[in-house]
Amino acid sequence: MPGSGFNPYPNGTEKIFGSWDEYHVIAGSNVSGFGSGASLVMKRGYRFDVPTGGANLNDSRNNLTVASRGRTGYSGVPGLPSSLLARLKARYRDNIEKISRLKITTHDTGLQNAYIKGDVNLSQISLPDYNPNAASTLGVMKNSLYKTLSADDSKNNTLVLYVDGTLNIDQNICYATSGYYCEGTSSTIQNNYADIATNSITKLPQILIFAKQINVSDQVTRIDAWLILDEDNAPNNLNTCSTYAEPSALVCSKTLVFNGPVFAKSLTLRRTGGANHGGGIATRDNAGSRELGTSFRHLPGDTYYFTANDGSVAPGEIFNLRSDALLLGHGTGSAFRYCRSCLPA
Repeated sequence: MPGSGFNPYPNGTEKIFGSWDEYHVIAGSNVSGFGSGASLVMKRGYRFDVPTGGANLNDSRNNLTVASRGRTGYSGVPGLPSSLLARLKARYRDNIEKISRLKITTHDTGLQNAYIKGDVNLSQISLPDYNPNAASTLGVMKNSLYKTLSADDSKNNTLVLYVDGTLNIDQNICYATSGYYCEGTSSTIQNNYADIATNSITKLPQILIFAKQINVSDQVTRIDAWLILDEDNAPNNLNTCSTYAEPSALVCSKTLVFNGPVFAKSLTLRRTGGANHGGGIATRDNAGSRELGTSFRHLPGDTYYFTANDGSVAPGEIFNLRSDALLLGHGTGSAFRYCRSCLPA
């Protein structure tokens, strides 16, 4: 939005920025304050004080919203995820033995799962014991839980966590060959989402988490998992920064990337993204040369120095429906094209 100490836009043009989807939006009700077709995107090639992109005040921001009422921006498609959720719960959640334990089990089929009754931190859940019939593909390194490729394409490479309570995600969750690729590289750079490659879909890792509530700690920056919050008599809420009561430019400011589907009744999006631009070289660095994301050090004297290949215009949260989730969901070898702000022809 204009003002608030920013330098003026060219010719005093007012622009609107906010949350947006790269392609189309399908919703069970009206879409408000959210752009489809990348209508609110910030484009590359600008400095922090002279951004371009965004939407004009009178622009339609919902041209790629699926509409069933003959009006752009009014979706009203009921019951969208209900059948899919029923299948997911029947196949993965309901088959878990309801004996609460803070340890993952590796079954002979390769499937790994755990049921926890009550509230729990992800870091409290122990890795599985050795199973000679199915090698575990899980590991913990630094502040990350990672799952890598299976060596046997006849084995199931899925981890299912069923938390009958609140799960506090206090570790990164990623698909990689080591925890280094969960924290040592920016999770928002496309070629660093994962360092694994295979010619077999069945070897790909997959993590599904069922819970009544999911809270994410402020130090977490990457979650490669299906988050499914669809329990009876539960808030079914996802809070992206539960560490602090009030987010600010100093806390909850790291971009959080979700690489997988999210099912929830409500989202509490508390990340502040690139709000901590402050002083130092952060404001002099050309944002056009940086990728999405943000990582700044707060030094004495209220000076901020950027410490990663990131931009201060970064979003608070990024939700990616990655192609590996689609491949496993459909069991096909289709190819998918990715771009940052392109639209279908």
